[in-house]
Amino acid sequence: MEDLVPKTAVDNGMKGHKAPWPEKGFVGLKTLVVGLGATGLSVSRFLKRRGAEVVAVDAKPLGDIPGAGELTAMGVRVETGGAGEEDFSKARLVIVSPGVPA
Repeated sequence: MEDLVPKTAVDNGMKGHKAPWPEKGFVGLKTLVVGLGATGLSVSRFLKRRGAEVVAVDAKPLGDIPGAGELTAMGVRVETGGAGEEDFSKARLVIVSPGVPA
């Protein structure tokens, strides 16, 4: 678990602080993004560009998600119909977009 303490946290005197991402960045981090509105699309692109393994899900049909084609072309796995239990259990980091109802 030592790799969960980013250098910046240690350098700033926050030695006990645990960040939710590895010190190496997002490379290989299994990530689930729930909701593909503006925030979900943006965070999916951000994480994929930094090497994360991204699964992005939304309840809407694929044709109703602007930007889904771009994500797919980047290598993001886009799923429609919402997230399943397996999606959550495989992810190390889950990001829920603010527009997703509770």
